[in-house]
Amino acid sequence: GRSVPVVAGGANKAYARLNRILSDNNIRRELSLRRRYEKPKYKRQRLRQESHARRFKEEVKQKVNLIMKMKNWG
Repeated sequence: GRSVPVVAGGANKAYARLNRILSDNNIRRELSLRRRYEKPKYKRQRLRQESHARRFKEEVKQKVNLIMKMKNWG
C-alpha cells in the first residue's frame, strides 16, 4: 500500500503529499474505473482512445519543442 510519514504535526503536508502520489499514479482513476464492470468492447475502445491521446500529446510536445528551437535560431 501507499504510506506517507507524518512528521511533528505536519498532517496537512502529509495528506497533500499522499494526494499527489495518488494522482501521479492514477490510483483514483483506476478505482473509479473498477467500481463498475466494463464490457470488453468498451474497454478496448477506451484503451484505444487513451493510446491515441497519448500519441497526439507526444506529437504536439515534439512540435512545440521544434518551434522553440526555431525561435532560438533567430
